[in-house]
Amino acid sequence: MPWSEFRDVCLSPSQVVKARKEYGVKYPNLYAPESNKHADKFNSVQRAHQNTLESWPMVMTLMVANGVLFPKFSAACGAMWAVGRVIYGAGYASVSVQSN
Repeated sequence: MPWSEFRDVCLSPSQVVKARKEYGVKYPNLYAPESNKHADKFNSVQRAHQNTLESWPMVMTLMVANGVLFPKFSAACGAMWAVGRVIYGAGYASVSVQSN
């Protein structure tokens, strides 16, 4: 697994842990209860992380398959995906809930 993808998959949970502490969302809740006044903000961070986890296996499978014939192209696409996930996660977590 390339370092950038490993970092993204590992960095995203740290953002969720930070948001849990900041917004007071306790385990085992995956999302903040509606009674939490910061539920929308926390849930945005959690959804960005969850979306990364959902797309990661498919992206890695395609990178390996394409990498057999086109290793440089596959690596470039993987790097773009990794940078895009960081930008997406930061952006999704920071916009207002009405925009999500």
